[in-house]
Amino acid sequence: MSLKNQSVSKRTKTIVRVAVLSALSAILYALPGIPIIPPIYKLDFSGICVFLGAMWMGPIEGIIIALFKDITGLVHSSSAGVGELADFICSVAFILPIAFFRKKADTGLKKAVMLVLSVLLMALAGAAANYWILIPFYVKGTMTIEKIVGMIAKVIPAVDSLGKLILFATVPFNLLKGAIISVIVMILDWRLEKIVR
Repeated sequence: MSLKNQSVSKRTKTIVRVAVLSALSAILYALPGIPIIPPIYKLDFSGICVFLGAMWMGPIEGIIIALFKDITGLVHSSSAGVGELADFICSVAFILPIAFFRKKADTGLKKAVMLVLSVLLMALAGAAANYWILIPFYVKGTMTIEKIVGMIAKVIPAVDSLGKLILFATVPFNLLKGAIISVIVMILDWRLEKIVR
């Protein structure tokens, strides 16, 4: 096979993989999430496909999968697309360490460290997205900050202000979500990497 044919074949495989992972991610995103801190934060597993795509093919492919997932998510959005924007920001933040360390992470330990960095960056991005994008959107609608804080305080009594909501609800939720998805990603990567490559 010529170099040109090999290049076309590789590009075709990448397109197919991105398409399959995008479709799976969109399906998982459409499913009802698991309530972790109701009524705001629910755990969904759509990020698994995004992060596997980024690990296996590269950060650009991961971002494309995330973008497709969040655009299709607009169909059933309950936040006029603001939740999808926040989700996309968190996904990109998770992918950034993969972009820098993916090729160097050639052992299970290095991949684990890379994913820990991804989780921490995603939690930071999630806090910022909630503080400056998601919660202000609800405040401009029918909600008030006091009402949002009150809803979360029913689950986490320590929450009595927006700052504490971010600290005691948003950050722990994103750390938990990132940790769960990272463990699943590590298991699937270990099981499927040779087949994919």
